[in-house]
Amino acid sequence: AFLCNRAGLTQSDAKNKFGHSLTKLTQEVRLCASQSSLALAQVDLDSFAPYEERYSSTKYSREQLWRAYRVAQFVAAEVLRSITGQNMLAVVSRDPIFL
Repeated sequence: AFLCNRAGLTQSDAKNKFGHSLTKLTQEVRLCASQSSLALAQVDLDSFAPYEERYSSTKYSREQLWRAYRVAQFVAAEVLRSITGQNMLAVVSRDPIFL
């Protein structure tokens, strides 16, 4: 979504150029927007199982699952912020309903 918005990437281009490689996608984000916080996710990509292992019956610890969930939530929030310009983290930090 970020690269579609920033670089005009199409679904077809994404499929052909990146496949399921999160590393390649993150590298492209760095090239497209070097100051983007999305690049920070690259250090945590190892929390996701390789795509080729998607149907294996691997068991993951609660810690491993929460780490992957945290990275996914961070990336989703950063993509939303980059597209809408709204920083929901700032809203949550100052709104008493969230304290």
